[in-house]
Formats: sequence, structure tokens, C-alpha cells
Amino acid sequence: MKAKTIVTGILMLFVGLSVVYLIAGERRARSVKTQSRDDSAGASAAVGEATARSEGQPDSTAHQVVAFYFHGNTRCATCRAIEAYTEEALRSGFPDELQKGKLVWLVVNIEEPGNEHYVDDYQLSTRSVVLVEMENGNEKKWQRLDKVWELVRDKRAFTSYITENAKTFLAGA
Repeated sequence: MKAKTIVTGILMLFVGLSVVYLIAGERRARSVKTQSRDDSAGASAAVGEATARSEGQPDSTAHQVVAFYFHGNTRCATCRAIEAYTEEALRSGFPDELQKGKLVWLVVNIEEPGNEHYVDDYQLSTRSVVLVEMENGNEKKWQRLDKVWELVRDKRAFTSYITENAKTFLAGA
């Protein structure tokens, strides 16, 4: 009988520690989400307002491209690589366009309140890179760059894919 009491006590202790561990993990996740460097706090506004968050002064021209990376609360290593490679391709390939506000880079958590509409707007089924061409503050066209998942293991091909599509959108083609 004594062995049964000891085993029961150990199991109860294990369950209690598991609950404490889960609660602590949830608090850490909320803390990390609050401290996120993403621009998702303001991204629930219309795409046309993205200019205000560009690196340079907003461009006075009518044509602009917004490059989005959409993610959720849970982020795997591949998702983070897609974001990093996309940002690197844009920053190295289009520094002037970013500075002038002709190209705007935004990272958006679609699970944040107010950002859910992007799932329908851009037919998102997973973490995605989307280019949006703006004309006079209105969305002219958009394209989801689905091949990023296929190319993420080949950084050179990935960068070329992002760069070529961004060039096409910047040219207004």
C-alpha cells in the first residue's frame, strides 16, 4: 500500500509541475509577442497607409510597391528564413527605392487583432510573401510569391525570385 501512495504522490507532483511549466511558457510567449520587432501593430490599417512606415520620406509619385511577409504566432526556422532572405533581397537589391518610399517592406502577424482580413485579401493559406502594386493610394494588383517555399533551401535562387518579381512590380508592368 505504501508503494501505491508514493507512486500517486509522484504522479500528482508531475501533473502539478507540468501545469506550472505550461503557464510559464504561455507567459513567455506573450512577453515575446509584445516585444516583437514586427511592424504588425500598425499594419491593420489600409495598404495605402504603408507609406507612412517606409524608411525614407513617402514618395510623392503615384506608384508604390508594398512587400509583405505574413506570419502567425508560431514561427518555424523555415518561416524565419523566408522572412530574412526576403528582407535581405529587398534591402540589397532596392536600397534607393526603400529609402524613397517607392518600395515598402512590412512584416505582419495575421493572428494579431485587426490583421485577419489579410487572409481573405490575399488568399493566404500559409506564411507568405506578397507584393502589392499601389497606384495613387489604391491597390492596382497583387501577387503572392508561393515559390519561396520551394526555393528557401537555395538562397541564390530565392533572392533572384524575390528580386525579379519586385523589379516587375516596381516597373509597373
